[in-house]
Amino acid sequence: MESGKYEHRKALKADLLAFWIWVQTELSNETKTKDASLINELDRLLKDDSDDFSWVQCNRAELLLVPLLPEPAIDAQLRRRLDQALAEGALSADRHKETVARIVDKSAAATPDVKREGLRALLSELHQFYLNRRFRRDQRAEAARVLKWFALWILVLALVPIVAFVIGNYLPLGWWPKGELLIQSPLFCVITAALFGIIGAFFSRLVSFQSRVEAFGFEQILNTFSTQVIVVRCATGMFGAMLFYFLMRSTLLGGQLFLQDFEPKTGAAAVGEFAKLLVWSFIAGWSERLVPETLERTESSAKSSQTAKAEAK
Repeated sequence: MESGKYEHRKALKADLLAFWIWVQTELSNETKTKDASLINELDRLLKDDSDDFSWVQCNRAELLLVPLLPEPAIDAQLRRRLDQALAEGALSADRHKETVARIVDKSAAATPDVKREGLRALLSELHQFYLNRRFRRDQRAEAARVLKWFALWILVLALVPIVAFVIGNYLPLGWWPKGELLIQSPLFCVITAALFGIIGAFFSRLVSFQSRVEAFGFEQILNTFSTQVIVVRCATGMFGAMLFYFLMRSTLLGGQLFLQDFEPKTGAAAVGEFAKLLVWSFIAGWSERLVPETLERTESSAKSSQTAKAEAK
């Protein structure tokens, strides 16, 4: 990747140097005298044998060239840069059309100074657009790196209750509690709910990153995928899943979809209850509204019950 960028900069420098040599042949003696400092600076930037040519130097050379360009070259550069900005998405179609009609088209009759100022502004805007795009790319790469390490650690944590249940259910180890006993243990269930709540919350960040990362700006990436924000989101999912488990344990949530009567179960029934615990813990961590809405409904039911009792008295 780095070698490709290096070759690209070398090619760009060679292109600018060839263009600069042509521009020099078009300069009048008066211009060479008046703008000697610009000419010397361009020679220093483009005729230097050093291969160390940065994007900042490239932009500087292009801006220094603007005052020295003959009018036909200004028109050509304006059209090329406008088309480039449109293709890259740095310029909207409406703005491209308006700028061409106002400055480039012969019917607009823009003065050379106006064209030069338009080209200078466009070059600066393009350069800033490329810098911002590169910065966003670096930010996305950093966010992906953070998510990768979180994923590895969370995957290890997720395997702990599953391995514990599988060992208890399918391996005859006398010193290890059986699977049906584990699913009856509040401590084991709370730990399992907490871990799978973290997984659900983290998975929601992964889906958001995968589906919307191209549209995210600097602030959105920093505010959504920084280490601190991911930790807070996972903590929210963890506590939400733990609370959701206690709501099921208290039978405030009931039905075939939820954990049932918590009586000892064996075989497939125990596996089914364990699977329900994992799924609902994951959903409680994934959804930012499931637990709050469940609490709101529970609160509403409690208030209605109190009101009914008061009216009955």
